[in-house]
Order: sequence, then structure tokens, then C-alpha cells
Amino acid sequence: MKEYFLHHLWQWGHYDSLRLTTSDNLPITVIHPGQYLQKQGPDFFNAILEIDGQKWAGSVEIHLKSSDWYLHHHEKDNNYDNVILHVVWEHDVDVFRSDMQKIPVLELRHFITEETLRRYTKLMEPKSWIYCEDYLYTLDEFTQRQWLDELFVERLQLKTREVNSILTHSGNDWEAVLFYTLAKSFGLHHNGDEFQKMAIALTHQVFQRESQLLIHLEALLLGMSGLLSTEFQESYPKQLQVHWQFLQAKYQISIESPISVTFYQVRPDNFPTIRLAQLAALYHNRFPLFQKILLTSDINELKSLFQVKTSAYWNTHYIFDKPTTSKSKRLTDSFIQLLIVNAVIPVKFAYLRWQGIEDESMLLSWMEQLSPEENRIITFFKSYNINVNNALDSQALVHLKKNYCDKKRCLDCRFGKKIMSPLRKG
Repeated sequence: MKEYFLHHLWQWGHYDSLRLTTSDNLPITVIHPGQYLQKQGPDFFNAILEIDGQKWAGSVEIHLKSSDWYLHHHEKDNNYDNVILHVVWEHDVDVFRSDMQKIPVLELRHFITEETLRRYTKLMEPKSWIYCEDYLYTLDEFTQRQWLDELFVERLQLKTREVNSILTHSGNDWEAVLFYTLAKSFGLHHNGDEFQKMAIALTHQVFQRESQLLIHLEALLLGMSGLLSTEFQESYPKQLQVHWQFLQAKYQISIESPISVTFYQVRPDNFPTIRLAQLAALYHNRFPLFQKILLTSDINELKSLFQVKTSAYWNTHYIFDKPTTSKSKRLTDSFIQLLIVNAVIPVKFAYLRWQGIEDESMLLSWMEQLSPEENRIITFFKSYNINVNNALDSQALVHLKKNYCDKKRCLDCRFGKKIMSPLRKG
């Protein structure tokens, strides 16, 4: 038995409410269970109960055993003087307030159905993938839709913290925030952190001043990333070196901590050389990008902002001095969607919140018009009868798996609550 489960039972009323009595056989009526704040002090605040016909308002504390009160030294903490009910699974000792008044005890195990315990035990048994997989097929479409929408907004709220941190660093410059966030997205899993580190060290101010010349933007990004530090045979990389040396002197750029990008286990289309060249092309063709995004309401217009291609050299190269068959290195539709999902929408969501705007309907609409991701997590959820219709659904499910399923937060999840909810009596 877990205390976390007792919190859930009390919060959502999964007990026989018509038979509740204290350990002294005094009848209990729960008018309001209280607020579950998960902070220091009693577990539930502002509860309203009726015990033996007397109405009480105060806190409720929950333990597996009533003796845990003394194990946690609550008798020495004035925060617990307003506890009006001690909810426990097993009552093994009476508990008193500091004024020596005995606190009423509810021994919850006597008021829980066997089916509730059976289903909880089954829910928390190890499974092949996630704990609730045996029940996922029972979830109705309304429950799925409501929870996925909430999860996606929750995911955006988490990303907003990262964006706000960058915003503070950049002096409330939203163009800079987008640049630094996009840089991380261009680097993907292998080079994302290094790309962002490089962009911040370079600064958006320097980058925007050189936006008229594509070769200067390439030189800045490739130079800052340490990719122009060797001798070259071909003329174009030699030109980039010259421009990099000029720009380094012009802006007194010093690389205090080396940027270390990697090609290891990276597909050629995602090589740092290609992604940095594409980032340079984007800002050369679309500056000021954030301003343009703010003026865009249509998802297809938004996509068109990112439809750019690199300078001609990269058509026949993935790395310097090694020509390949000609292939345009324009941003693909799938990569544009990745940028929109991982950078544009989180930044715009944070901007709307910064402006005091709570309406995210346009962002949700954009996500609903984008194709769902294809990855192992999405494949598994699909196999368990969860509908994945668009990018909003897939992002929400990735968030669900990483922040609820993997952390065993089943009773904080709407799916878990739905699985347990039919078991309430009284």
C-alpha cells in the first residue's frame, strides 16, 4: 500500500461515503475533502467535515499508519494543530494535538471495496510497456481528447520556462529568443545543445547585422562551431575562413569555451554543416523572422516562411572538400514541421503569455493541421487503441509517456483516474 494511493482515494472520494465512521464509531460526512496542495504541512487544506453531527473546518493529514504522525514529528509542528481528521490505512495508536486533544481517526481500509484494491493492484503491476495498458482500450474518445489537449498545453507551459529563461538572458528581445530556440531545434538530438550554446555566444545582435550577406551568416555559424579551423582545398571554404577571420576581428568575437559539434551517428542530411547552412539561409531570406511569424495566422503561410535552400556550394557537399552528387539542401516539409512544433509554437505560446493573452486556440489549430510524429512511443499508443490524428496528439502522448507513465504518476493522469473512477461507492 502506498500513501500516494490513499491521497487519491481521499481526494476523489473512492470510498463508501455512506458508512464512514471514526475509529470511535462516530459518523463522518465529507462535505469537502480539502485542497491537495502537496506542500509542507498537512496533506489537505480547508476541508469541511461533519463528525457526529458537528461541522468542522480545517486540515486532513494522511498516513499509512497513525503512528507515522510521531515518526514524522508532527506533534512538534504547529502547522498540524488545525488537523480535524487523521486518515490512515491502519490505526495502531491514538494521536493528540499539542493541546492534548485526541484527533479523530478514519481507518480507510474498512471503507474501500475489494474491486478498488484489485484494480489498483493490477494497475500498478509491472507491464510490458506502461501500467495501464490493459485498460487503455476502455477509454472513450471524449476522455482521450480532453486529456490530450490538457497534456499539450502542459507541455507548452513546461517549455515556456525554458523560453522565459532565454528571454531574461536576451533582455526581452523576442527575435533573439526565437533565434536561440531555433538554433537548438536545427541541431536536433545530437547537436541541439551545442548549436544553442553557439548561437548565444555569437549573439543575435551580431547575426542580424550581417543578415544581408549569406556568406557572412554561414561564416559566423560555421566559424563559431569550430568547423573552419582546418586547411581546405576548395575555394568556397577558404572564402568562408577569410570572412570568419574578418568578422571575428570586426566584432571581437572570442570563443571562451569551445563548441563541439558532432558528425558521429548523424545522418548526412542532419550533418551540422548542412543544418547550419540552412539556418543561415533562413535568416538571410526571412529576417526579421519573429516579426513575420507574429503576422502569420495560416499554417501554410507559416510553413512557407521556412521554405528556403542553402547556398549553391552545399548542393554538391555535405562536408568541406568532398563533392557529392548534386542535391538541393532545402528544408524538407518534415523538418519544417519539426521546427514549428519544437521552436515556433513554444516561443509564440510564451510570447502570448508574456503579453497576458490566455487564448492559444490558433496554436492548437496549427498543431491539429500538422501530421503526427512517427516514433516508438506513438506506435505503442496506437496499438493500444489511442487515437493519434495530428501533431497535437503525438506531442501530448510523448509528454504523457515521459512525465506520467515513466514516473509512475498513474493517479495524476486522467486515464488512470478514469480507470479507477467507476469503482466509487456511496
